[in-house]
Amino acid sequence: MARGLKQRLGALRQQAGAVPAATPHPAKRHAPQPSQHTDPPESPPLQHQKISNKPAQLGQTLRRLLRSSHSHLSYGDLSAPPLSQGRGRPVPIDETKLAKLLGGERLGDGLFRIDRNYPLGFRIGSAPLVPFSRHASYIPPEINAQQTTAPALYLDTETSGLAGGVGTVAFQVGLGRFESDTFRVTIFLITTFAAETAMLKAVRRWCAECGLVVSYNGRAFDMPLLSARYRLAELENPLEYLPHLDLLSPTRTAFRNRWPDCRLGTAERWLLRFRRKDDLPGAQVPEVWRKLLQWGDTSQIRRVVKHNALDILGLAALAPMLDQVFQNPTTFDAHCARMARSFKNRGQEALGWQLLTKTPKALDHDGQLELARWQIRAERWSKAVAIWEMLLEEEGCAESCERLAKFHEHRSKQLQQALAYTRRLMLM
Repeated sequence: MARGLKQRLGALRQQAGAVPAATPHPAKRHAPQPSQHTDPPESPPLQHQKISNKPAQLGQTLRRLLRSSHSHLSYGDLSAPPLSQGRGRPVPIDETKLAKLLGGERLGDGLFRIDRNYPLGFRIGSAPLVPFSRHASYIPPEINAQQTTAPALYLDTETSGLAGGVGTVAFQVGLGRFESDTFRVTIFLITTFAAETAMLKAVRRWCAECGLVVSYNGRAFDMPLLSARYRLAELENPLEYLPHLDLLSPTRTAFRNRWPDCRLGTAERWLLRFRRKDDLPGAQVPEVWRKLLQWGDTSQIRRVVKHNALDILGLAALAPMLDQVFQNPTTFDAHCARMARSFKNRGQEALGWQLLTKTPKALDHDGQLELARWQIRAERWSKAVAIWEMLLEEEGCAESCERLAKFHEHRSKQLQQALAYTRRLMLM
């Protein structure tokens, strides 16, 4: 640490125009003559002082050097070059041309609205755009209890940063809903910070007729972010009291450890058989908006709008597909054991039983072990033993061997059998 500070001090001295002090010849050194009227000796110039290796003293020296070199060192040298030396000053955005470029309309200074309509049944990969059942098994009962007949609102935002927090702005809000025989996607975009309040009001009017919010990871990101923006704008949040269905949760329940990850794009590829073409990665979206604000660069903003629209379409296609997954999990190679446990944790054991016993022979290893646990809870020991014996003989399952040893020791009291399984387990 001391060496690093010393090097930084040396660099600052060079920038300040410091010249190394000349070393006096050893033979010509003379002691100063004492005088009663001489002024106290001045300290050597700061840039010629000996630099200590102690971090605390280095910090003090650095602060003194910065103060003393104010007349020699321009603080601009330590920062980015001014706009006039870079790519030029910010270019004003021609909002009329931008609205035409986006295929939308200008609602006010810095606020745009883009509408797209898709016919009912329009396919996203192998999945058609159709409303999902409000009573699908993967929807938690507390959400079902709050639902109304009002249409579902599909929500996704694009933001100025991915970390969240008060400083993050949702510069683009994508909304979707089914209307008669079409699926309507509406995207609100702002190109100035001053237009945010107008956008939030427009979003509030659009959401007034909806009764359920559907998102993907919206519980952790989109909803808290919009709540903070409405609070800062001193506006009523239209989403605050609506039930919220986050599709990330059932997707993780069914496919965690089955897929590389559970991002929306991964769900589209693996479940919907849909692969986006020329899609802008979400991590690059904040940079595109920053360039739009700073330089008036509109070359990539259409890709941001397209990315947002694809997110909304993916949400609408994924919701009914997840219902099929929870009805026929083995068809989609879903994790039956985890899905059954999620039903049990929600107090819906009947759905868990139905899931595990619908096609028991098609269950994977974890699914069979979970079914055995459910059989034990139902006091169906003979069926649980049959599952353990099958897993032990076909797959050499150590957990099944341990379960059989405990069963014969504590339940059937066949100690020889218990000893045999214990010895077999020790050899695994």
